[in-house]
Amino acid sequence: TGRTKIWDVESAELLFAYNGDHVTGTKEGRQPALTAFALDIERRRAISAAEDGTVGIWNPNAGVVLNHFLPAAMSRQQLQGQSSQARAIAKSLEVRAVIYWPEMHHFIAVGWSRSLLCYSDQQNYGQSVEPNWVGKCHKADIMCLALNHPFLATGGLDGMLVIWKATSV
Repeated sequence: TGRTKIWDVESAELLFAYNGDHVTGTKEGRQPALTAFALDIERRRAISAAEDGTVGIWNPNAGVVLNHFLPAAMSRQQLQGQSSQARAIAKSLEVRAVIYWPEMHHFIAVGWSRSLLCYSDQQNYGQSVEPNWVGKCHKADIMCLALNHPFLATGGLDGMLVIWKATSV
């Protein structure tokens, strides 16, 4: 778990292997299973997401973590707790899909939180959640994303396909 490899599709050649934690960059301790991955259009930044809701933005060429986000206000120690409650909380935060939106300069993540999480690809790498619709559109976990600017589509386990037209994030 927690291992990332980038392959050349045409030659099947391994281009890059990264074995560190996608949030801390270390190889120590239990690394959560990665559940989603996307690159920016120039392939200079990657976003990886995991089963515990953590999101890492990093340089895939150097393997350097640029920034990371923990779900809600939880610490990494709380997420790595061994209690059944800690595991259940972490599992409920799982990110299922990420996509890069070049026109908006954001990575978008969705998952079991039923929220749209927007991570800036700018220097400050800020995180914003659009609170005005969280829980109003999808009543179950969001499982997929598709993009055709200015439209973003999300699909959930509730059978809903929601199409968003963005003017800003």
